[in-house]
Amino acid sequence: MSKVEYPIRILFTIPNFITAGSGQALLNIASRLDPQFFSPSIAVLKTGGKLEAEINAMGIQLLELPFTVNARPRHQLPARAWRAASLFRPYGFQVWHSFHYSDDYTEPIIARMSGAHAWIYTKKNMSYGSRAWRIRTWLATRVLAQNTTMLERFFVARRTRAKVKLVPRGVDTRRFHPDALPQLNIRQHLKIDASAFVIGVVAHLVRVKGHPTLLHALARVPAAHLVIAGKPLEQDYVDELHRLASELGLQDRVHFIGNVENVPALHAELDAFVLPTLGRGWRAVPLHCLRQWRVANHR
Repeated sequence: MSKVEYPIRILFTIPNFITAGSGQALLNIASRLDPQFFSPSIAVLKTGGKLEAEINAMGIQLLELPFTVNARPRHQLPARAWRAASLFRPYGFQVWHSFHYSDDYTEPIIARMSGAHAWIYTKKNMSYGSRAWRIRTWLATRVLAQNTTMLERFFVARRTRAKVKLVPRGVDTRRFHPDALPQLNIRQHLKIDASAFVIGVVAHLVRVKGHPTLLHALARVPAAHLVIAGKPLEQDYVDELHRLASELGLQDRVHFIGNVENVPALHAELDAFVLPTLGRGWRAVPLHCLRQWRVANHR
């Protein structure tokens, strides 16, 4: 066995810090690595986003390089992957940790061609089952699953299960804690009665986040209000949400407040938080929690 040389050069990859919501989770990991043992860098497909200032301030190298390529036509994939790998080879990355949310399987090929010894990916969402996902998992050295449902539904085969580890999302308790101050005055600004039950969701306004599920559930909970925070990244989807809220008669109880920087302050003003993210093979079920509240308050 060859001797390990420290610090290990590790590359974290993510499409961007503009729309990729897990950018903060990636940065939390990279910034906390012991510099005696790890030297982190980050690669994006497109630069931009407020977190880049933090990355630069921490002295973490940020690269804008193509760590994925088009898989088709497949007979040309090796050549395309080799060209992409040549851009990374001079950096000598030993480990790649991917935060890419898609079922792309070209990244592990590029990583191996660049000379990396291990390619790891964090399974961030609940989509799975496609042939591409299976290939991505087969090519991975390790897979980090974020919840037990992933272990139960996706990674059940013996060979696959052996490489999957459960690593739940951590919480930065310096920012998120029970004593966070309610500084946004949401009820006052939105003219919500002080006694009303307020539910909140924080997620980019894109289809995979499953907001319609939450709107349908809200229609069955009288008097509750829903605060939707997040960047409107798909305007046609945003328009559909407004139409659905109107069709369900919720226009006075659904509030779109755009992007919120101080999420802990928002949480402090909510009675409940729900994230109805959707994925292939499963359905979000916030209705169960809302029914429990209705039963408890309308006996």
